[in-house]
Parts: sequence; C-alpha cells; structure tokens
Amino acid sequence: AASLLFAAGVLVAQKRDTVRSKINYRTNSYEQNSQSSSTSELKNFNQYVGLEANQLLRQIFDFSNDNSSSGNPYLITYSFNSSNTGSGMSFGLGYLSRKLEDVDQGQKRATKTSDIRFRMGYEKKSKFGKRWLLGRGIDFLLMHGVDETSVDNGGIDFNSKTNGWGFGPRLSVLFEATENILIGTEMAWYFQRDKTTADFPSLPQSNSDLIDRSFNLQPPTALFLTLRF
Repeated sequence: AASLLFAAGVLVAQKRDTVRSKINYRTNSYEQNSQSSSTSELKNFNQYVGLEANQLLRQIFDFSNDNSSSGNPYLITYSFNSSNTGSGMSFGLGYLSRKLEDVDQGQKRATKTSDIRFRMGYEKKSKFGKRWLLGRGIDFLLMHGVDETSVDNGGIDFNSKTNGWGFGPRLSVLFEATENILIGTEMAWYFQRDKTTADFPSLPQSNSDLIDRSFNLQPPTALFLTLRF
C-alpha cells in the first residue's frame, strides 16, 4: 500500500511539472509574439534620405568643369512611407549662399546672396518591375532670399528681400541598386508667388515691391543618391 501511495505521489508531481512547463512555454511564446508584433508595428514604414549627386558626379567624371546648376533647389530630401500602402510624407530643403566681388567705376563692389527653400507634402510610392519605385505627390513650398550689394567704403548700395510660397504636383522615379541604396530623379510643376522688396539706401524713397506669379516646370535633371532604412 505504501509503495502504491508513493507511486501515485510521483505521478501527481510529474503532472504538476508538466502543467507548469506548458504554462511557462505558452507565456514565453505569447510574450515573444507580442514583442515581435510590436517590433513589426514600429517597422511598418520605410524612411528615405536623399542627397543630390550631380556635383559629385561632375567631380568624378570631370564634365569639362561644368558648374551649371541642375535646376533643382532642394539638395536634401526626406520621406517616410507606409510599407503596406506606400502613403506618407515628403520633405525637401535647399540652401544657397555665395559672394561675388567685382570692380565698378574704380570701386570694389561685393554682392552677397543667400536663398533658402523648403517643401513638404503628401507622397505615395508604389513598386513597378523588380527594382523600380514610382512616387507621386503634391507639395507646398516656402522660399526666402536676401541679396545685398555693398561698395568698398562700407556703405550699402542695394539690398532686396524675396519671400514666396507655392504648391504643385511632383513625380519621382527610384532605381533599387541594392536593398538600401537607391538612385533616382524627380520632376515637378509648381505654381509660385514671390514678393521682392528692393531698396537703394543712397536714394530717398527708393523702396519698391515686385510681385511675380509663375508656373515653373522642374525637369528631371537632378540625380539623387537615396538611402532607405
């Protein structure tokens, strides 16, 4: 009888250990599944960072020292898009600063120019073929520029400020060189409204305002090196 009771106790203990192990396994599995699902939710979109590569290509291949602009003012781009639908937001930023010196009627003259441009808007990317991505979107633009000319005696001869805004559609094409490196270009057709205020400090009551409205076609002449992560 004692041996039978001992054997029964061993069987009960084994069953309890089996139940505990099953519960622990299911709990660990559930935690792992929840962690993996939360990770997949965090990675439910792709990010793209692009840099215009035209100047780099000119330096590498030496296109007869051609320093002409590509016509694209947005040197850096960033976008994030849903990996399921391709919908997302896109941003672009461009900054230009230069100084030109010359001599006018025996006086040294310096002209400083700075220009900053920003865009943001809705974008949708979709894949076609094996390695190609097509992006369509519409952007809103903001612009600000300053142009100042001074003579060698330190006086200001001319200055102007330009502020503007705009909007319009944009189309981009990207080629997947690798999983994370893409090469692409884009074209856009933007409506822009710019207001320029000019001033000649040496002349009294010389302020003038100029408002310019235009539709500008931006051809696909800029190449972007884009990283996806």
